[in-house]
Amino acid sequence: MPSDQVNESASTRKSWFAKHQKWLIPLVVPVVSGVALLAATGYFKSDETTADRVAACRKAHDLQQDRQQKQDGNQTLFVSCTWPPTSGVTATDGYAQIAVQSGQGPGKSEMTGASYVDTVRPSCSRVELTYTYAKMGQQDIGSAIKADTGSIFQVSGTKYPENPTSKNWEPGDNGPKTSIFAKPNEIIIVRNMSYTLFDAKCI
Repeated sequence: MPSDQVNESASTRKSWFAKHQKWLIPLVVPVVSGVALLAATGYFKSDETTADRVAACRKAHDLQQDRQQKQDGNQTLFVSCTWPPTSGVTATDGYAQIAVQSGQGPGKSEMTGASYVDTVRPSCSRVELTYTYAKMGQQDIGSAIKADTGSIFQVSGTKYPENPTSKNWEPGDNGPKTSIFAKPNEIIIVRNMSYTLFDAKCI
């Protein structure tokens, strides 16, 4: 290509950039900055895959599987490693933990459906809980309960009481007036002995 045409082409590109730089720069800078921020925080690395991240999480927390259940004293732990981390999980490496402790409920008998409560303490703000029902040879898996921390639910999946932050629960003639209160980092599930927690995960 003749030198005069090369010079003309370069001059044209410079002129085009000078004309449009006012709107080009505001578009380019945030994109470059965002990529740099993700790289700096370690959200992704070119030489690491999702499997690598999950494997590192499992090793750090001594998990044999990506998701598993184990006992820790009087509570059951549902633990998992996922990548990218589930929304609302406090750990940055993809680890999530849901601790569940069962205790006496406000109902005086099984007939009230509220003789037991499960206190759920997750490392995230929203969970999905699945219960099994077993009685007189019948066994079923119920619908998943999706609940936010600070709430109280019946095992059927409906909020209980009507105001989930209420401290008072009055089961009437079948049981005593008993206080139920979910702390900001807890979820309370009201049930009887026919229901058992089968699975729990952060969502």
